[in-house]
Amino acid sequence: MSWAVSPHAEEAPQTAAEPGTGSGSSRRARREESDGRRLLGLRLPVWFLLLSLAVQVGFALRLIWTRTAFSDEALYLFAGHDLVANWVHGVQLPSYATYFSGAPQLYPPIGAAADTIGGITAARLLGLACMMGATVLAYLAASRLYGRTAGALAALTFVVLTPTQFLSAFSTYDPMAVLLTALAGYLAIRAEGRWGWLAATGAVVALADGVKYASALWSPVVVALAVLCAMPRLRLGAALLRGVFVTAVAGALLGLGALAGGRQLRSGIESTTLSRHTGQDTVAFIMGESWDWVGPVLLLAVAGLVLLCVRGASWASRGIGAILLLAVVLAPANQARINLTVSLHKHVTFGAWFACLLAGFFLAWLLETGRGRRIWQPLVISAALAGTLAVGVPETDRLYLNGWADATEMVAAIRPHVDEQGLYLAENSPVPRYYLRHETDGTQWVSTWNYSYKDPKDKKNYSGAAAYEKAIAANKFNLVVLDNKTTKDLDAKIIAALQANKNYQQVADLPSNIKGLHYTIWLYKPAAKSG
Repeated sequence: MSWAVSPHAEEAPQTAAEPGTGSGSSRRARREESDGRRLLGLRLPVWFLLLSLAVQVGFALRLIWTRTAFSDEALYLFAGHDLVANWVHGVQLPSYATYFSGAPQLYPPIGAAADTIGGITAARLLGLACMMGATVLAYLAASRLYGRTAGALAALTFVVLTPTQFLSAFSTYDPMAVLLTALAGYLAIRAEGRWGWLAATGAVVALADGVKYASALWSPVVVALAVLCAMPRLRLGAALLRGVFVTAVAGALLGLGALAGGRQLRSGIESTTLSRHTGQDTVAFIMGESWDWVGPVLLLAVAGLVLLCVRGASWASRGIGAILLLAVVLAPANQARINLTVSLHKHVTFGAWFACLLAGFFLAWLLETGRGRRIWQPLVISAALAGTLAVGVPETDRLYLNGWADATEMVAAIRPHVDEQGLYLAENSPVPRYYLRHETDGTQWVSTWNYSYKDPKDKKNYSGAAAYEKAIAANKFNLVVLDNKTTKDLDAKIIAALQANKNYQQVADLPSNIKGLHYTIWLYKPAAKSG
């Protein structure tokens, strides 16, 4: 059922209507008439949704082919291939669960299946499909709450945001987690207290949290929506019972998943999410970045909540608006707590989806109040969306086109020098390991993030820079690739060790699209013995 203002809005008395606008009932009738207008058999808001999806596809295709895999993309896709090999052939697995921030058994194999079909491009198209699904769900959810026009504007608002543009061309588990979180939100709104829908809501919440553990930050938002959307039909106590039920279903499924995943999975949840290390980013910097990415939708959502209050909406409807607004500030607040911006540009997408529903309500109200009388409201809407887009595209380019180095030349340069026998040290090793997975085995690659070495001479175990220095002195690596930026201080010590060993020769120094980052490639070439 499509509501004119909100399923929880109290209709204003007819005597309170603005001069010349008619009663509340007539305004509702005009809105329903507008929503019902058709073009080629489809309602106008549906055409608007299709236009939004086309824009979303255009934004994504602009980026998908421009860069080689980001390190996280390469890591999860490679892990997915490993998991499939483990299931089919019993190949031994590394302990992915201990450091992945999502269950390795969920997204990675699906991403790897897409990768098998069409490489990184197909995997990113899978991410696009997930984000398009989230856009459709924004339309459906806002339509149920505030009418189809609000749904169409909510979808378009979601599409033009920087985080949406970025994730629509990305192949980590974030797009799938956003889709599942959006589906859980829609089901909670759709349920209106019905047990079957609520059971589905709890199951999807559990699946979203399993795909990406950070999704759990918005699980209370979904539960609150399930409670508030049940209140027009049920008393408070019965509605709260529905929230307990959704929580119980999700908790039970997550508990079973944690038990099935074993100690490694539980360790990964603890280290990547519950006890994540703190950073050194200031609160001001984190809030500034968040504002650049979701500030426009935050302002529109605030305006939507104010409008609900001014128009005398029910407490349940105001509660829904407050929850939708709260969702968008959860990621910035949580990462300000740990002074860390890592993945913030992805995490804000979850809350932005909820806020877009409220933003769509406000924009639809602007459009309705100006119908047939004024032109400034449509101009305001166009300016708001155009402004969001004007900020969003450069920010997306900064994150995507200038976010990581293109590795095409580097991979091509080292491909002739790798096989199934050597040991290879590579800064940001997931990328060459992913692209060269048919020529090498995953165990042959060592990164500059973590390495230990046992010296056969003194029988001591070394870690950190000493481990690399000892291994290079013992001619342990057949090839070394450094980018001279990611772990810059360690790189300097590794290069000094390579220069001190006459068996290593630098064979290439390749520039990149990132300032200060250039790939230096060293090969093990034993010096000829004299005499």
